[in-house]
Formats: sequence, C-alpha cells, structure tokens
Amino acid sequence: KWEKNSLVMWDNRVVQHAALNDYVDYDRTLYRVTVNGTTLN
Repeated sequence: KWEKNSLVMWDNRVVQHAALNDYVDYDRTLYRVTVNGTTLN
C-alpha cells in the first residue's frame, strides 16, 4: 500500500513497470537518477 512520503526505486534494465492512475487527488514527484561507473565483477 502506498502511503504519504513513500519512496520507490527500480532498475529499468531488468524491470517492466506501468503507472496506475490511482493518485488523482495527490501530487506525485518523480526524479530520474542515472548512475555511471565501472562494472563490478
């Protein structure tokens, strides 16, 4: 269940996702974070 101030993170390389229109009466803030670096073995 989503609650006020919930936070979700996912890896788009391995997850398929879709937004639900269940937040009509609430603001939704989205931030995109891109991480660059070397691959760890």
